[in-house]
Amino acid sequence: MEKMFVGIDISKGSLMAHAIDQDGKDIFHSFKVKNNKPGCNKLIDFIYKHANQADFDVIKVAMEATNVYWEHSFRLINNSEKLNLNFKLSISTFNPKVVKNFKGAYNNLPKTDSVDTWVIADKLRFDRVSNSSVPEEVYRPLRELTRFRFKLVRNIHSEKSRALNLVFLKFSNFENEAPFKAFSEASLDQIITDLKKAARNSYRLKPKMNQAITQTLSMTFDNIRFLQNQLNKSKKVIKRELKAIPQTLDTVPGIGVILSVGISSEIGDINRFNNQAALASYGGLTWSKHQSGSFIAEETSMTKTGNKYLRYYLVEASNSLRVHNEEYKKYHESQKHKHKRALVLTARKFVRLVFALLSKGEIYQPRR
Repeated sequence: MEKMFVGIDISKGSLMAHAIDQDGKDIFHSFKVKNNKPGCNKLIDFIYKHANQADFDVIKVAMEATNVYWEHSFRLINNSEKLNLNFKLSISTFNPKVVKNFKGAYNNLPKTDSVDTWVIADKLRFDRVSNSSVPEEVYRPLRELTRFRFKLVRNIHSEKSRALNLVFLKFSNFENEAPFKAFSEASLDQIITDLKKAARNSYRLKPKMNQAITQTLSMTFDNIRFLQNQLNKSKKVIKRELKAIPQTLDTVPGIGVILSVGISSEIGDINRFNNQAALASYGGLTWSKHQSGSFIAEETSMTKTGNKYLRYYLVEASNSLRVHNEEYKKYHESQKHKHKRALVLTARKFVRLVFALLSKGEIYQPRR
């Protein structure tokens, strides 16, 4: 069967394609269109014309999964009747880091879009890749909501850290180390009362600096209130949309709605993963190996790859499990870097349970 390999480099404004045959010979190169529906349809017609002229049987397409810019073109090409009816079509996505590493095998290649498209096509020609799919429609809406919530949590943490720094400048004698842990109108009143007491024995600021700190602290409190309100709204929306996802994770003591939806939406179809180790790798809960001769390092760093959102929700879940679930309380032990490392180890154990529950569709049954 004659095969054509098409590499597509994607940006917000354009799609650039390069095609080669199974021997690596160019079919076309540097074909550029706008990254919109008419432009992508033009690219589909161009691919069809060359594949038809050269009597190819198989068309393999690959593109970098760059931000969100690839999704529309991926879907349009994947669903093209013209290509699917006349050829055996497959389409895949590559992580940009993977393409960069593959490109490193060639000496001194310049960094241009036209070169990158050829690299993508050539990697596709050499690689064994399975068909990819855009994020499943049933999971995508909740995935957007839980990722938005993730950003809110990070922003709230950032604003609280800023507030603590401002509080020290204005009220250096304030002794409460975590005054904004549970931020609410009631807790704010108590914080203000404590600040007034601390002001008596604190360093004095010059009037202009004191005024600037006071105004900045007030606006920071406003930011925290607003973000906290948005967080509460997002939780209500997530609860309302929960029924769209088939999952049983919320039957585990300590795993509530937000955590179960966050984990399930990032995993998507559990059948994508062959085993729990593959799921752990996808979540970035794996450790690098350091071995030389007979020496094997006992302590290595965690890999910095994988889905950061899934890793966040798994680690948050492990923090909840250690409090609410007897089985995980016993496991929450680590000799070095105690708290942080123990959370990650607990999360790694939890992955095994997640895989079992989602793949079998069972509810949680505690060990006896």
